[in-house]
Amino acid sequence: VYAGLLAFAGFALLVYLSAHTQLEVQNPSALVGFTLFGIVVVLFGFPAPHVGHVSLDRVVQISSILIFGTLQAAWIAGIASVVWPFLPWGANRSQNLRLTMLRAFHNSGMIIFLVLITGGLYQYFGGHIPLGHLNPRDGILIFILSLLMQLLNNCFVAVIAWLEDYDWRRAFGLFSMAVDIAAVPLAVFTAIVYNSLDTIVFVLFLVVLALIILIVKSLADTR
Repeated sequence: VYAGLLAFAGFALLVYLSAHTQLEVQNPSALVGFTLFGIVVVLFGFPAPHVGHVSLDRVVQISSILIFGTLQAAWIAGIASVVWPFLPWGANRSQNLRLTMLRAFHNSGMIIFLVLITGGLYQYFGGHIPLGHLNPRDGILIFILSLLMQLLNNCFVAVIAWLEDYDWRRAFGLFSMAVDIAAVPLAVFTAIVYNSLDTIVFVLFLVVLALIILIVKSLADTR
């Protein structure tokens, strides 16, 4: 019930904000592409101590804010998070329907609120969107808000773990936090590459990034 209400609240807020601000999507194909990329990144995450599964989804979430702005980034992250648990690949193999629904609803609602809060604060404090180059002010702001995003993420996960009778303290595992924080520079670089270079160069960059993710996953699977 909690996960379902969280997802409903998140998407309802997105619809309201989109209508209230008269959101205009300048590049629908780019939004679709980033949504698909977000799904793939999560699907091909890797096993981690205590939390079971981690991925580089923070790359997509933060880079989307720095490319498209907060509201469109929240749509990208929310849709990717609600779709990927239903796909029968990667981390989803052999999971039951209840776990699928729990992952889809909780993750999508949680990520929507995380992106809206951190992206909204980034824009409120004058962070540049789209980010074409990194100056010290933007860098410090991104770093501080990334820490806030991670803290909120861990709190959301701790609540659902407690409700599901798991050890909520594992939500604050150092390995998963380290992966998410380490993804922040890559997210910033992704945004700068997208905003500054030709489309073909960015596509090649995504290919290289996908290969890195697959290599890391393969190494993690063989541990």
